[in-house]
Amino acid sequence: MRNIILSLVLISCGPMVTHNQLRSGKEQYIDAKVVEYVNSYLADASQNGLNVESINKVSSISFVDTLPADVQGLCKRSFFSDNTMEAEVQIHRRLLSGNPIVLKVAIYHELSHCMYHAKHTTNVIGGLLSEYIVSKSSYYSQNWSTLVTALFTEIKKQQPKYSIDSDR
Repeated sequence: MRNIILSLVLISCGPMVTHNQLRSGKEQYIDAKVVEYVNSYLADASQNGLNVESINKVSSISFVDTLPADVQGLCKRSFFSDNTMEAEVQIHRRLLSGNPIVLKVAIYHELSHCMYHAKHTTNVIGGLLSEYIVSKSSYYSQNWSTLVTALFTEIKKQQPKYSIDSDR
């Protein structure tokens, strides 16, 4: 299993989602509190030329009470012997009591890891793939459109053309 972690600093740093039967036999679960953000992510990804079918490999998006220190979100991937993958997004419950834009940033960030195997960007503080989230949530609200375009541009840049739709 490979874990990709979203570390948050300073704050402690399209298609409708449906319930799908997964390879593991589980039903897909997406917490009702984030369905709007997931649908927004899928619409944005599609508008930016990415295939969104890999949402079917995300087994759950849920809130948890504990994650490693200074971590607000986590993408946990499981790889199977038949070369398939399922992923689980965990978001720290404390994000529910903060500014909703920070929760949306976390969803976009973790879905990028889980759906497209995106890596963190180290040269852009405050980008949607950055390891660090800026504490001023107004930054995200004021720059959302630019940040979303930059996110999907980076995802496409990181991925070889043949692997955007693949499991690995």
